[in-house]
Amino acid sequence: MRFVRLPSCLAAAAMMICGAPPSWSQADRTVWEPGGAPLAPPVPWLLAPGDPGSVVLPNLVQFGVIPPADPPALAITVLFSEARGAGLRATWTTANGVSTILANDLFEGIGIDNRRTLLIPASLLDAPGALTFEDPRGDVHLLGAIFEWTPTRRLWVAPGAEDAAFVTSEREVIDIQRITGGPAAAPPDRWSGRVFRGALYDEPVQLPPQTAFEFELEKSPARFRLETLVAGLPPDAVVRVYLNGSYAGPLQVDIPSLTDPGYRGPQFIGWRKATALPAAHLLAPGINRIWFDWDTPSPQKPPFLGIKEPILEIEYAPNPSP
Repeated sequence: MRFVRLPSCLAAAAMMICGAPPSWSQADRTVWEPGGAPLAPPVPWLLAPGDPGSVVLPNLVQFGVIPPADPPALAITVLFSEARGAGLRATWTTANGVSTILANDLFEGIGIDNRRTLLIPASLLDAPGALTFEDPRGDVHLLGAIFEWTPTRRLWVAPGAEDAAFVTSEREVIDIQRITGGPAAAPPDRWSGRVFRGALYDEPVQLPPQTAFEFELEKSPARFRLETLVAGLPPDAVVRVYLNGSYAGPLQVDIPSLTDPGYRGPQFIGWRKATALPAAHLLAPGINRIWFDWDTPSPQKPPFLGIKEPILEIEYAPNPSP
């Protein structure tokens, strides 16, 4: 196998591969780590950076994929550093000359280590090809990648729930918008009986300690729930929630399975769900402010967190009967 560099403004690369597709009996999941470490487990259908004939440049990292006959979709979870680059484009180019941009930019603007999952549908896997990660204006800093063949299975989705597109081996459900490379859209505001559910902010944000989100209420609620996704937080960190200057309780942050690829020593790379049920009496009609603070057992406290999809659920008491 060998890679052939093709001149283009995107510095994309395509791969010429000889040989028969691998047997479907081969392992359907493998993990790549940088630094020349072998794939775990080794598989014949993936050519990793550092293998003979592969292309690795400061601004470009490329994997070769040989799909099996009648392949399922291929899910790729890539871990990367946002702090050291300008952007991260993902492109799939087949030996037939068909090139598809999977994501124009995987960065989410949080300036720390992050991870995203992409799906190459079976319709694009009709020939061997190259998966290229490129920073058009800087260097690529990949921290790892997990490749998983994902056969289609039947899935029932309850009314009002997000449509699921991929369920990881750690049982994380990823919706269609996220795995197609685009920015995740904030869920629409909605009422469910007396409960209002609405987003505080519509895009990922880098959040220093004690930086407040503001929201306005027409009247005091009976119950109040906070839900968000956090990144850049060590698994052993403690997070506190404050409302209008008063301590409102802990933020309960999910601890993923130990099989999750985001664990990196004492750190965790990726988004984790976090929830809180603060006392509703801390809220008042008018402008309210909510913020977070956090501590870790280690002396190096993260200077900021990534926050995505902060959502409030507000329940109002029933109106009194006339």
